[in-house]
Amino acid sequence: MNTPSITPLISFSADSPFASVFIKREDQSDAGSHKFRYLKPLLKKYQGEGIFTLVLSTTGNAGITAAHYGRKMGITVFCLMSDRGDLNKAAQLEKEGAFVVLSSRPLRFAKYLAKRYKVPFPRISGDALALDAYASLGDELIVQAQQAKAIVNFATSGTSSLGLMRAYESKGLKLPALHLVQSGKSCSIVRELHPEQVPTEAEFGIGLSETPRKKELLGLIQKSGGDAWYVTDVDRQEAERVLLENHLETSWEGVCSFAIALRLKDRYESLVCIFSGKKWPKAELVSPRRAETFQDMDRLWEEFLSL
Repeated sequence: MNTPSITPLISFSADSPFASVFIKREDQSDAGSHKFRYLKPLLKKYQGEGIFTLVLSTTGNAGITAAHYGRKMGITVFCLMSDRGDLNKAAQLEKEGAFVVLSSRPLRFAKYLAKRYKVPFPRISGDALALDAYASLGDELIVQAQQAKAIVNFATSGTSSLGLMRAYESKGLKLPALHLVQSGKSCSIVRELHPEQVPTEAEFGIGLSETPRKKELLGLIQKSGGDAWYVTDVDRQEAERVLLENHLETSWEGVCSFAIALRLKDRYESLVCIFSGKKWPKAELVSPRRAETFQDMDRLWEEFLSL
């Protein structure tokens, strides 16, 4: 499922205090995030099988990517999103043509629709094919950043990190140190290794409370000589300041990763920080829809099919 698309790798000037940091701009893909590596070929597969409707539970980027390519392939996307999530991403989803529903239980309701109405419900965190898709990211880094000693990447499900490191393993190359970054409610890897880093309020944040591929990721961190890091608001603010001074902008997750790259910049002669998704502009939903019951879901599904 690898894709030949390549996203740029950028560097700071040689006299910059950040000269050891290289940034992989996955946020400059045509869909705005690294999710294209999995979802673009998956939607092509659906199209070839005559499947033109799918359901997603998304924090934003997966849905935006699916809707972006789905619109070009005649595939319509029903997206469920947390009502506590990034509403700018929800608005972008709508602009891309997705049918957007906000709920306090997006995952549960997505599973319900998929089972009741027999529609595909792709889940990056549980699909082995996603690991193959993200190996393409590792393939590109092997070419673009041959001297990289470390990789810094935000981890929610951790699939992109596992996939890209497989590329190094499959070629018999020395693994760069993998440094996984977490924040908000998504902190189970950090909690396992450095519980003292995780603030009490993190359990009330946004994100997956348990990283689905945690065991594999912990093993990979140990094998590569990397680590896991929790990013605070103070860390993010400093990272965002440095990025703005250098005329760079990216998503919340990318800023978190850059905050850790700043901590590690003097430890490695060369490291890659992955900007996994773009910062979407402020916008509002034109047609806000909400669901809190299965009856709501049935009604909204009928509305979706009628459009």
